Amino acid sequence: MEETVSLRVGQYVWVPCEVKAGAFSDERMVRVNSPAIQSSTGSWIGFVATEGLREAVTVGATDATAVVVSVENDRFQAQVMGQPLANTVFEDLISRAEPIDSLES
Repeated sequence: MEETVSLRVGQYVWVPCEVKAGAFSDERMVRVNSPAIQSSTGSWIGFVATEGLREAVTVGATDATAVVVSVENDRFQAQVMGQPLANTVFEDLISRAEPIDSLES
């Protein structure tokens, strides 16, 4: 049985993302994309420091750190911890977020 995720404003979460090499060795070009949200708020593109990623891969899939800014029904909006190229917030389904344990770095 799948565990129900509960989010609150101000909480840090991992969100799935795709990364490519950035201009500097300690950053990555990151794309966060929600397959469930078909509006412009369902994607985020920008640069994220490697410490803001679950794994500091150069290319491929990992998770990025984000802070929840709103929660409504089965969706949440979050600000990815990085430098956005366009949208400053990202929207996705609560079920796709993974809360970050306060002891996790």
